[in-house]
Amino acid sequence: MLEEREVDFVIEYKDYLSEAHLKHIKEGLNDHAYEQKGIGQNNAPYSFSIVNEQNQFVAGISGLNYCGCFYIDLLFVVKNARKKGYGSALLQKAEALARQRNCHFIAVNTMEFEAKEFYEKHGYQVEFVRKGFDKNTKAYFLRKDL
Repeated sequence: MLEEREVDFVIEYKDYLSEAHLKHIKEGLNDHAYEQKGIGQNNAPYSFSIVNEQNQFVAGISGLNYCGCFYIDLLFVVKNARKKGYGSALLQKAEALARQRNCHFIAVNTMEFEAKEFYEKHGYQVEFVRKGFDKNTKAYFLRKDL
């Protein structure tokens, strides 16, 4: 039986972290990486977007570099703009920034129905596959060394 004790904290649910809480987490992780290994002082987020002449979103990429890894969290091109080079242009911009930030490799994951072939065409190789998603869907974790 668990002992009853006074609770001195509250666990809050929100769909997204507040900017202040996100800042605490990032700074804490960066500080810990620096204290433990002397790395992480160049960690930073990034994003690039493409908009059309009407200032409407067409495509975007975002992520962060962390301890020498340049991670692509999101890359998306609106349906009617696909196969026109927007994704490739964004990926090239991101790769150039990764080199500028002295990252060792780029990492990205994609579901089997998304963009595995796109990344492979750009020199990414599958590191591992994670199974067990809904309807037996697989996720591919890819990497490109710089």
